[in-house]
Amino acid sequence: MTLIFSQLTGQIEAMGKTLAQRYQERERLAQQARGDIARWRVVTAEMREKIQRARHVDSTWRGAEPLGNYLDERHAPAQPWQPATVVATDGSQIYPDPAGIAIYYLINVGGIILQSGSGATPDILSRSEVHYTEDELYDSSGSMVETAEVSAQREEAEIRFLAELVETERRQSGNEFSTPIIALTDGPLLLWAPQKGSSKISRETQQRVVSFTKELLRLQSARALPAGYIDRPRSASVLRTLHVIQLPMTNLTTDRIRANRYGHLADREIFSFLGPNERSGLWRNASPLNDAYAKSGQDIHFFYLNVAPPDSSRPNIVRVEVPAWLAENAAQLDCLQQTVYHDAQETPGYPYVLIRAHEIAIVTHEEQRTFEEMLSREMMQHDVYLSPSTKAALKATI
Repeated sequence: MTLIFSQLTGQIEAMGKTLAQRYQERERLAQQARGDIARWRVVTAEMREKIQRARHVDSTWRGAEPLGNYLDERHAPAQPWQPATVVATDGSQIYPDPAGIAIYYLINVGGIILQSGSGATPDILSRSEVHYTEDELYDSSGSMVETAEVSAQREEAEIRFLAELVETERRQSGNEFSTPIIALTDGPLLLWAPQKGSSKISRETQQRVVSFTKELLRLQSARALPAGYIDRPRSASVLRTLHVIQLPMTNLTTDRIRANRYGHLADREIFSFLGPNERSGLWRNASPLNDAYAKSGQDIHFFYLNVAPPDSSRPNIVRVEVPAWLAENAAQLDCLQQTVYHDAQETPGYPYVLIRAHEIAIVTHEEQRTFEEMLSREMMQHDVYLSPSTKAALKATI
């Protein structure tokens, strides 16, 4: 049975009307926010005090701290684009399936090394890991590993592979540093962790931060310029701050802090004033998770960047996350910005290296079938015959 579109006609009409109204309301809020960021543009000591007060009053508040003197800063690179070595990784996974022929999960990470401006064919690499032991599949209570945990392991595998590729590239170049190495991941450098209404992070999250920041330190030691690239970012941390700084100090209560006047708007919608290859000022996530990064010397900062073509009147705003030690070096920040923007023009609108890394990393259904056929043949050598559940087998024939 397929969709019966005649049953959906009325719902589509209602949905279209609702979404159009929502779009108009978002545009109204975006115009208001752009006006507010210009009106409150000068960063004052009182603003910074309000941000700290909001963090103290509401432990779940996730705003952003401006690192410059103005909220509406815009920066074009001071130096022209120069060739760089660009290294990127991305990953995919097969989650454990109790209905499959066997319970396992697989993580595959793709990597690319591109000598930008050289015309040379990029180096393509990948690394696959299959997890099948009981210690990997079950916790102490006997519960199967959750998809969130598998995704977390994939994120760590991506940054670890990125550090390995950068270190290898440095060695092969004879530790020559005249050509910068840009190291990109598809997604944030600041890991996502569940928010449980507390300013503390769990022991498991702390362990993830230690592992992740260890790889950032490797990248720093190799003198690479690492960045997390987020396309169509949904974060609203700057808007939360813009809301808080307009509240009187005496009204910084939990309810007032959470009653965000900008609704479900995203930060990218207020940075549409950026021109092509212009970035915003630097910001810092005000979160316990970033505080944990900072303890490891890898405090994460971010900026918004317009990667639209030079002749475009329609902005394409992305979010770029970088370690503080990179952000504090203006020349390195310009180099990173130029490289990311230049590579995003090749596609256009999205860095070429990240697209290729994704293509390398993705595990297709055909590849999964081949892997499981190989596993089945191996098990037959041990007189064990594997098969999926009846339901899974029937679904595979549809």
